[in-house]
Amino acid sequence: GGGAGGFGGGFGGGGFRPGGAGMGGFQEEDLNDLFGGMFGGGARARRAGPRKGADRSFALNVSFLDAVNGATSRVNLPDGATLDVRIPPGMEDGKVLRLRGKGMPGVQGGPAGDALITVTVLPDATFTREGSDLRETLSVDLKTAVLGGPIMVPTPTGTVKMNVPAGSDTGTVLRLRGKGVQAHGGKEAGNLYVRLEVKVGKADPALEAFLKDWTPQEAVGA
Repeated sequence: GGGAGGFGGGFGGGGFRPGGAGMGGFQEEDLNDLFGGMFGGGARARRAGPRKGADRSFALNVSFLDAVNGATSRVNLPDGATLDVRIPPGMEDGKVLRLRGKGMPGVQGGPAGDALITVTVLPDATFTREGSDLRETLSVDLKTAVLGGPIMVPTPTGTVKMNVPAGSDTGTVLRLRGKGVQAHGGKEAGNLYVRLEVKVGKADPALEAFLKDWTPQEAVGA
């Protein structure tokens, strides 16, 4: 009767047609979208499959010498666990390290996310950095500066002996090859440049007596 006709008319009266469109001309994917929307998107969620977990972000402070030489640092995670992070030589301030698989667990069997670690390199009281090279200022006594001689020089890998040439002065720069940033990424190790700063200190009586009778060559030639 009229009820049956009304139902048929609501879907275009087509019914099911083998090998063709479904009810009212809808294709199979159209029905999935239709009923997925009616029931909270369940049909689409089932098709999503495994998904990678979310990344996690962390901050890590690294000493200047660890950034120059390379080191392993430890990050404390919010759940109380720890994560050992390899700091390669030459690490620069603000760089981000990615540790794959150390983020949040994956969804529906997907892979874990990554840990993104932003590195802050702390300044050092002795050294400054210029690319792969380092610089420092070192005090030297007057006798060593004038006559020359060995001095002990701090470097990122330990203290070494270095010879000061005779006739040096404040501002004289000496080079220690390979004592800068350690080799990394196919780059050779940098150098350490040592700027001398002559410190007279308290003059003893013999030096004072000498200076009283000493006339600088500049004054003689004037």
